[in-house]
Amino acid sequence: MIEINTLTLLRQSSIARRMLFYVSLSGVLYGAMQFGEVIARKSLGASEFQVTLLTMVMPVASLTSIWWGRLLIGRDQRAILWIGGTVGILAVASGFFLGTVKHLFIIYFIYFISFALLGPARNRILQQHIPGKETGGLFGLSQGLRMGLAALISAGAGWWMDKVEGGWRQLFFVVAIIGFISIASLASIRTKQSNRNQVDCWKDWLIEPWKGVVRLLKDRPDFLRFEAAFMLYGVAFMMILPVVPIYLVDDLALGYSSIGIAKGAVFQLITIGSIPLLGWVFDHSTPHRIAVGAFAFGALFPLTLASAILFEGTHRMIIVFLS
Repeated sequence: MIEINTLTLLRQSSIARRMLFYVSLSGVLYGAMQFGEVIARKSLGASEFQVTLLTMVMPVASLTSIWWGRLLIGRDQRAILWIGGTVGILAVASGFFLGTVKHLFIIYFIYFISFALLGPARNRILQQHIPGKETGGLFGLSQGLRMGLAALISAGAGWWMDKVEGGWRQLFFVVAIIGFISIASLASIRTKQSNRNQVDCWKDWLIEPWKGVVRLLKDRPDFLRFEAAFMLYGVAFMMILPVVPIYLVDDLALGYSSIGIAKGAVFQLITIGSIPLLGWVFDHSTPHRIAVGAFAFGALFPLTLASAILFEGTHRMIIVFLS
């Protein structure tokens, strides 16, 4: 159920409506862009090493958010969003001419660098324009719509690419148009300027964020332990990233439709259904206990997926969906 306060906020605030519009439409891009490694392996003949490089683009590019966030401090971020967002969307649109793995890598690298800008920009808007007590409701509603659209697009995109040879070319072009509309909505929101806080020195912009990270880890040994455990889990997760698309395409011989339903539709719908339960868990537990349970449960993913090779037909798909 949508809270009454959230509906009231949406009626009264055009900024809240634009935020909801942006976050919701971003699900279209998310649903389509998750096919990158599968396209590379299944249609472009990428090697194992090339698939591995492609899976590393997103986590490596995400690191740039620490510099994007620093650059946005004290500025009206609209111009930066227009430039950065447009560059990323143009890269995606160039997928209409896609024919090589190198081109696909460039598309994803530029897109995820641009995507890393949007997170800090969205957070600044929430902090400056949305009352704290309303943030959770707006965020939850927008994320639910985002995941619902991602599920729909994943299933539809998979079906399209199975039916149309080279269908990923049209897919990239269409989602680029939708992505531009979503970013335009976000880039229309003004943020407060403060000349005292703007970062103009190259050294301060490049080095100071990392100094802050090191300072935090030194001052908070409990946070350091948590991050160490989280990063250890992250290493395991990143090790399996290139294995999954190769396994799905080469060993399980799945089509785009099956992969789209498994990676997109099933995953997103289960996530939406789990949010109320996990919200209750967060209210009745602590972050480190939740992390222990989540990491342990996550270990079932590779074990379950690996067992799919032992089955055929419908039973194989059930195991893939379960994983």
